[in-house]
Order: sequence, then C-alpha cells, then structure tokens
Amino acid sequence: MGLRYFDTGDAGLFYGRQALTGQLAARLADERFLAIVGASGSGKSSLARAGLVPAWMGASRRLPAA
Repeated sequence: MGLRYFDTGDAGLFYGRQALTGQLAARLADERFLAIVGASGSGKSSLARAGLVPAWMGASRRLPAA
C-alpha cells in the first residue's frame, strides 16, 4: 500500500505546486499529450488529480461555446 494521494475533491487543500500546475495547464492548451514522470512518492498523482484536473476543468468552463 502506497501513500495516499490528493484527489480532485482535495484541490482546496493541495498547495505548493501552483507554478508547476500552471505550466502544465498551459502546455495542455497547446498539446494533447502530457506525461508526468518522477520518482515514486514524488506527488505525480496528486499533481494530476488535485492540481491539473481542477485547473483544466476550470479553464474549460471559461471557454466560449463552439
């Protein structure tokens, strides 16, 4: 059993990675694929689930309807 990760519902508690989250969200605006790579326990899942997904979902709500 590994460490517990932050999930989308924990986004309000997830802090300290705002700059990285912003950089990755900006990259996803231009590219369709993004790999998050790092050592075990370094926070990849938390970054994706509590940082990147909420940032992406918030950005998609602000996009004009097609």
